[in-house]
Amino acid sequence: MPVLTMLQSSARVGGHIAHLLTSASRLDVRRMHRLIDAGLEPDEYSEVMENLRTAAACYETDAVDM
Repeated sequence: MPVLTMLQSSARVGGHIAHLLTSASRLDVRRMHRLIDAGLEPDEYSEVMENLRTAAACYETDAVDM
């Protein structure tokens, strides 16, 4: 738990989330048959991507406010 708290409060998390978002946006989930076979729906993936965008925006706002 302390590691997660430290990660959450780090200013570098925004950069990591942005990098993850950039990498994940390059993926075409429809072509990844194993993920679809495992039960991942394209709509669920879109929701996860939106959550990443929201999280990245929160850290951008915090960086500007500091």
